[in-house]
Amino acid sequence: MSPLFAATTHSDLSQHYIGWGTLSLINAGLAQSKGHSGLAWWLISLLLGPVATFIIVVFLQPPSTPPGPPSIPSQGLPDKPPVDPDMSDPLA
Repeated sequence: MSPLFAATTHSDLSQHYIGWGTLSLINAGLAQSKGHSGLAWWLISLLLGPVATFIIVVFLQPPSTPPGPPSIPSQGLPDKPPVDPDMSDPLA
């Protein structure tokens, strides 16, 4: 056995796999928050690990939206219905 892996036990390796998998899920969420495919970046992160994190953080930009007409805010409903001055409140 190589000296590099001589002190590595099975539980140590499983912790590395758990950490690598967790990092890939974090990368997928980070890529999705920037508007990119979470599944694609999850797969890339399984292969590249921390290098994928660096790529997502430094180089990945949110996709730009094409310029178009400005959105018109909806009118919505009034806060209170208009009050008819002819009607009186019988309790008042």
